[in-house]
Amino acid sequence: MKYNYKDVDYYLRCYNKLKLELNLFLVTNITNDKSEVPTQKTGREAESSLISKLDDVNYKKNKYALDCIDKLYKNMDSETYKIMRYRYVDRLSYDHIALKVYTSKMTVRRRIKKEKEKLLKILRKSEHFEHF
Repeated sequence: MKYNYKDVDYYLRCYNKLKLELNLFLVTNITNDKSEVPTQKTGREAESSLISKLDDVNYKKNKYALDCIDKLYKNMDSETYKIMRYRYVDRLSYDHIALKVYTSKMTVRRRIKKEKEKLLKILRKSEHFEHF
């Protein structure tokens, strides 16, 4: 899979939602048959179920993207982190972010664009994405 800017926007906007979904995916029993009553699994069955979930393509792809975002955030200075948080968690406009961090709207746009480019490079850097 080749990542693009739309993917970067999607993963940044949906970071918290995806993180929650991935955790729920691992701990819940996914079944298509709604009439099936969940039963207590033995250790080996639970282990097998978890392994098959970890091998799920969508799980791997989303987990990889979230790990890349975590890597990006870890290497970010606090001011840029605040800007990214205001934009993608609090969903503030560029104008509002600029007022909060005492800088120009253009600077906010540039910093966000720069971080999105970094994330795209991180996503594309690894050969990992070719396995999806």
